[in-house]
Amino acid sequence: MNFNESEFKQGKVNFRNSTFGTGYNTFENVDFGPNDVQFDGLVSEGHLSFKGCIFDSLSFTDSRLYGHCDFRIAKGNTLDFSYSIFKDILDFEPTDNEVHLKTLKIEGIKNMGKIFISWGTNKVHSLITSQPDSSLFSKAEQFNILKESFNSNGKYSSEDKAYVSFKRFEMKAQLERDSKKGPLNSIRANFIYGFQWLVFDKAGLFATAPLRVFTSMLVVLSFFSLIYIALPSFVHAEIVSSVGDPDHLSLVERSFYHSAITFFTIGYGDFYPSGHVRWLSSAEGWAGVFLMSYFTVAFVRKILR
Repeated sequence: MNFNESEFKQGKVNFRNSTFGTGYNTFENVDFGPNDVQFDGLVSEGHLSFKGCIFDSLSFTDSRLYGHCDFRIAKGNTLDFSYSIFKDILDFEPTDNEVHLKTLKIEGIKNMGKIFISWGTNKVHSLITSQPDSSLFSKAEQFNILKESFNSNGKYSSEDKAYVSFKRFEMKAQLERDSKKGPLNSIRANFIYGFQWLVFDKAGLFATAPLRVFTSMLVVLSFFSLIYIALPSFVHAEIVSSVGDPDHLSLVERSFYHSAITFFTIGYGDFYPSGHVRWLSSAEGWAGVFLMSYFTVAFVRKILR
């Protein structure tokens, strides 16, 4: 079946509940005009190509696409595959010509094949976040689908980006849902969200960026060192030498040294905290153990892949 270079300038374009056989079914370079084009419920067992076509809205909701599907379109606003099933290849990745698509919906799809799409060239983050009516949970689910697809295709850098987007939308969706359960639940939900945002997201992009975790480690170590320097001016807080301080370290030197051996849980014992600095050292020790573990996970994850 060949509709190549056809033009649908006016009127309703409806292929709903159609059945395409095992042959080569093409709509390449078709101009659908400003119409909403519906292929909802389509069953296609063969090759299906919309390469180079132009449309405003193209819908394949609840379809069964069992063959190779080429959707390297020329220009379109919304492409909707919600609740469809794929068994072979779904191709969006541009080759010779650019793909200009504003919104892609893959909510609830069952992908038993491979999705070929480029995170950068196809602007995947924008494709999902531009959906006006999708919930936060729906967007999170769609990023998770793409994460699994990138992993199966060996595109690990894109997988990390999709995973970070998935976790961010999942956190926002959880916050939105729990905030509606009353004031106390709202306070609790905001606290949990703030902790996850700071520790899991900003500190290391959900264990996808070991260099970022390492930078966070240096920031935390320096932060505690500065507090050790400033705290004695306000309360009883001192870093005491148990060996008589033979090197005659200044306050700044003692503070950074004590912070380092506490953060990395080395514990030489030549300097120990006294006064209010004790509880602060305990907090730094916990932060050090956590961030070192976080760095190990992120680093090993990168190496193994």
